[in-house]
Formats: sequence, C-alpha cells, structure tokens
Amino acid sequence: MVNFRLTTTDELLSGIGGMPEMGLAEIAGLGVDDGILVDHQMRSSDPRILAIGDCARLNALPGNGKGRPLRLESVQNAVDQAKIAAAFLVGREPPDKTVPVFWSEQGSLRIQIAGLMPDSVVQTALRPGKTESAFSLFHYTDEGLQCVESVNAPTDHLHAKKLLAARCSPPAASVSDLAIDLKSFLI
Repeated sequence: MVNFRLTTTDELLSGIGGMPEMGLAEIAGLGVDDGILVDHQMRSSDPRILAIGDCARLNALPGNGKGRPLRLESVQNAVDQAKIAAAFLVGREPPDKTVPVFWSEQGSLRIQIAGLMPDSVVQTALRPGKTESAFSLFHYTDEGLQCVESVNAPTDHLHAKKLLAARCSPPAASVSDLAIDLKSFLI
C-alpha cells in the first residue's frame, strides 16, 4: 500500500503545449512553418520523407475552417496520421478522413472534444447531461455543426464523432432536447 501526503502550495505553474522540434527537418531542407509541412499523405516537401505527430503541420486539413495549415497535438491525431503514412508507404488508399478528437481528465471532469472549434461560432446549443456535472456544447457555423465539447458525457462524445464524420448537422433545438436521442440523427 502506498501512502500519499497531501500538501498545499502557494503557486502552481502548468505548461501546456510546446514548440515542435524542427531542427533536423530544417537541416534536411524541408519546408517548415510551426511544424514540418506535409501533404494529405504525410509527405514533406521532399516526398521521400514523411512526418507524423505533433511536429507535422498538414497543408490543407479538410474541415478546419479555412483550409489553412494546421498542427494538431493529440494522441488520436498521431495514430490517424500513422495510418495515413503507412497506407502511402504500402501503396494503399488512405483510410477515411477522421474527425479530430481531444480529451483530458481534470480532477473529476472528463473533457472530450470532437471536431475543431471554428473561428466564428454562429450558435452554441447546450445539451444537459444525465448528472449535474455533465453537459455538451454543440457549436455551429453557417455551414452547420463544427465542434462538440463534452464534459462527463461520453455517449454525447461518441455520437458527436459520428455526426461530424457523417457531416450531419442536427438542429440546435433538437440537440438541446434530452428527449431526442442523438443517434436518431444517424439513421
């Protein structure tokens, strides 16, 4: 059995995020700009060199707002990019485009995000959760549903990923109504 001693602190500094390491890529003459620039097959400016993960900045990620280069720092993104790179290396079609997902556990809160937060949100719909500490926020632009942030609502998160992958945009009033099952929009 491990005993922990809890103490208090006057200050706490938490560093989140970081700078991509691009030194080797720069020496190799690859295109870099807040990451190693890659195409939809994870190829750098030298097509013989692939880059994946936190250091890779995709030149045109579909559905990220304006098609601008984007570097995503998440485990799921690294896994998805590895699958794309592997498909390229063995001459197969890349897997279907996936929805970016992120998660974090902060104390008793499980925060999950599906999609990417757009620059300008037109409407946000609140879907209450099954408990007082659970809810989801559905963010819409003029083009429809773009991003869902869920707190202690894993079922909402699962359905949000499926809705976004299917490019399904249920009405904001409907997602706010707990009597309406989110999976009913996927049929």
